[in-house]
Amino acid sequence: YLVNNVFRAVLVDRKGDKPAQDNILEPLESVLAAKHSLIFFPEGTRGNGEELGQFKSGLYHLAKKYPDVEVVPIYLENLNRVLPK
Repeated sequence: YLVNNVFRAVLVDRKGDKPAQDNILEPLESVLAAKHSLIFFPEGTRGNGEELGQFKSGLYHLAKKYPDVEVVPIYLENLNRVLPK
């Protein structure tokens, strides 16, 4: 309920089972094209909350395609306590 109705989460299939010609960022691009906001975890996952993981390239590609969208880096402390995985 929370994912669909409160947070309106957009999930990205990053398992690699899609054909190479499919744009896995299309769901996120649709959100930005509709002028809505995204909370984006650039590591591709929420992680353990203890250390920063390696960033995936999706954020770069979205920022390049939508240069007018403001990118605001933030730090969410205790996210696992407030919003567990």
